[in-house]
Amino acid sequence: MKNEREFYQECVEAFQDEVEKAGYLKNGVLIPELLPMGQKITLAFLQDDFFQMQFGGNPAQYYYVINSLCLQAGAVAADMWHENYDKLKNGFVDTIIEEGPASYAKPIFEKEFGLDSDGDAGEKLYSKVFNKWLELHQPYWELNDPRQYTFNAMLASFQTGVSMILSKYGY
Repeated sequence: MKNEREFYQECVEAFQDEVEKAGYLKNGVLIPELLPMGQKITLAFLQDDFFQMQFGGNPAQYYYVINSLCLQAGAVAADMWHENYDKLKNGFVDTIIEEGPASYAKPIFEKEFGLDSDGDAGEKLYSKVFNKWLELHQPYWELNDPRQYTFNAMLASFQTGVSMILSKYGY
């Protein structure tokens, strides 16, 4: 089993590989200043009472939804980082958390990838990343407390969204 940092790196590489095979990524792009924002967003989604109540009885569905939201949030944060860094730094992360990333992700996914973020993105993108998420996370369920691994896998999905957008923008 890998330590938490190695696991995060493994997830980033594996998720980006899946997205690249699907045709939505040319090269992975890491922007260190977006990582703390991704950590904040990921933790907020994982701790959100609504999601826990709505999907708590179905862990697979709960993790799929959170994973998809993290990927969308990464794409939205990267787009804002590219377009209007000051807005990103001045509260937009909280807006993503409060409102969710879907309404912001929808036009980006349609324009840049020809995907409906509410429709065909599930089959063509989210499920590919989530299936890899499940595969990589599987051995860590046996730990007394796998939460840090779960968090890191979700953060890797955020990073994958960042890479998708910034790769598309030529970074």
